[in-house]
Amino acid sequence: MKVLFISHESSRTGAPLVLLSFLKWLKQNQSDIACDLVSLKTGELREEFENVVDSYQELLVETPEELTLIQQIKKRLKKRIGLHKPIKSKKNLLIESLKTTSFDIIYANTALALDLAIKIKKRNPAVKVICHIHELNTIIKLKVPFFRSYIPFVDRWIAVSNLVKNNLMSNYSIPPAAIKTIYEFTGSVAPQQRISSNDSEFIVGGCGTVHWRKGTDLFLLVALYVRRNYPQLPIKFIWVGEISAEQETIMDADIKKCNIAETVELIGSTENPSYYYNQMSLFLLTSREDPFPLVAIEAGKLGKPIIAFDKASGTTEVLSDTCGSVVNYLDVEAMAEQIAFYYKNQSVLKMHGKNAKAVFDQFSPNIICTQLYDVIFKVFETIK
Repeated sequence: MKVLFISHESSRTGAPLVLLSFLKWLKQNQSDIACDLVSLKTGELREEFENVVDSYQELLVETPEELTLIQQIKKRLKKRIGLHKPIKSKKNLLIESLKTTSFDIIYANTALALDLAIKIKKRNPAVKVICHIHELNTIIKLKVPFFRSYIPFVDRWIAVSNLVKNNLMSNYSIPPAAIKTIYEFTGSVAPQQRISSNDSEFIVGGCGTVHWRKGTDLFLLVALYVRRNYPQLPIKFIWVGEISAEQETIMDADIKKCNIAETVELIGSTENPSYYYNQMSLFLLTSREDPFPLVAIEAGKLGKPIIAFDKASGTTEVLSDTCGSVVNYLDVEAMAEQIAFYYKNQSVLKMHGKNAKAVFDQFSPNIICTQLYDVIFKVFETIK
């Protein structure tokens, strides 16, 4: 079996990390599968991807060559008289090469990878296409405007949560029988001793690239509510994750204007986020749209209760009122009140953390990768 995997990028973020873990599992457990990988963008995972696949290539967006005014005029004149012969870019040459390569299955790891997958499928109608959807509707509408046109070419869909599956059914009329819900997963997360200058300090954590989708602005509003309504409680808020210079300037200004500089800390990007997860008392999932975030899985595996918004994340499908709390969408006050409740009821906090660990420990490579492979194998069987 020869499979072409397509990743929208090689960054150290959710979907590429899941794909990397799956490819490692395939190499160890299903070595008879020939795995090629094309990444639409480069990133920190490039070297790790190269080590686990038979062929790794990047479809980089090339910057057009700057031409002088005279060169532009000459080019236009040559076009008019038929002397100009455009040279195919490396990107187009790679696409042409992929179209002529024999694959049994194309595995598009996100909706953003579908465009290339369908281009290859159109040249090779016999190839089967699996699409692993890690996105919800707003991102699909913003980033994949031709998504509807790709649907007829996809043979099997994998949704990372029922929230994702329901979106595919209700908004894109994809039959439920064509979609398999398989939750995201992470490897084990090592617990570490909590280090704090103040043993009574209660740390509320959030994580992810600073972005509207992750609700970092809502994270600040929760911190502001807690500071104003419970000034006597030593509760600190930390956000771990990449932040652009522009976003940092904006958030710093908000933090200062709200007078919560002593309450909120932006950690930024770090190679060891689990260190900060270990320092947290609980995890705050302020995302507006987050299919099944890896950061919540890791926090849960470390025994941190999770508070999340309803209708915003697939994580709420596995949360119960014994391992966290689900509040109404964008209800930052309810979220803040739940934080205060946990602070005042440390025994409940501890019990819910223990329950969270039991729930999220099931999202492991050995369990989930087997399910992903089963989808590939069943699609492959339809070729015979």
